[in-house]
Amino acid sequence: MCLAISGLDPSGGAGLIADVRTFAALGVHGLGVVSAETVQNASRVDAVVPKSATTLKLQLDCLLEELRPNACKIGLCGGAAQLRLLKRYIDAGKLGAVVLDPVLVASRGQPLVPASTPITMLQLLPALALLTPNLPELATLSGLPTNSPAQAQRAAEHLLERGLSAILVKGGHGRGRSLVDRLLLAEGDAYEFAHQRQAVGKTHGTGCHLSSAIAAQLALGRDLPDACAHAIVWTQRAISHGGEFGPERVRFLDDTAPAR
Repeated sequence: MCLAISGLDPSGGAGLIADVRTFAALGVHGLGVVSAETVQNASRVDAVVPKSATTLKLQLDCLLEELRPNACKIGLCGGAAQLRLLKRYIDAGKLGAVVLDPVLVASRGQPLVPASTPITMLQLLPALALLTPNLPELATLSGLPTNSPAQAQRAAEHLLERGLSAILVKGGHGRGRSLVDRLLLAEGDAYEFAHQRQAVGKTHGTGCHLSSAIAAQLALGRDLPDACAHAIVWTQRAISHGGEFGPERVRFLDDTAPAR
């Protein structure tokens, strides 16, 4: 069982609909709590309407009264009050292994959260199983440049030094035809997942699908490096099918091993 706490994208390409669809595609029962409503289509985001922390608490309390997820993916959050509330549930062990996709801006550059959100997000780091930033998100959260692999490595290490146990730095904003996602663990282990860049067209929400796929794999009992390896392959194969993330179009590979 896997819980998604994220925004509602009416187009279904990202956010809560994409998260729960990913859980289902990977054979995991999905639960969903709405953190914000968005006004958007596949091309742009016109508005974000966050839920109040009170409404978010009511959703979570009612849901968790009967159900207990094995893992949770947190995506778009509507500000500092939501994040402080979620930290209480994480610290209490009510959400399982938590994967945070630090959604700060839309794929096409529109800001999605208040300016105070990244600062409060840093308070969650010690409670997370995994953080999955892209390079701009990593730069914002660390306060360091990420223009080269060496800079991105240092920025990721900076967050690990703040108590984060694991970070998957997505390479999609890097340069070149190939890209590398890097998983760094606090104890010093590091893994690289290399794959070819693909043209996504109007497909959006790839980061949502990836983070929710990782959460699903954790809920199924895989360890973190294996969960990341399988989720990355699943997401890449989904993109290659034109963004069709359903199980009937995406074959799941069991023979992927992370390079260490």
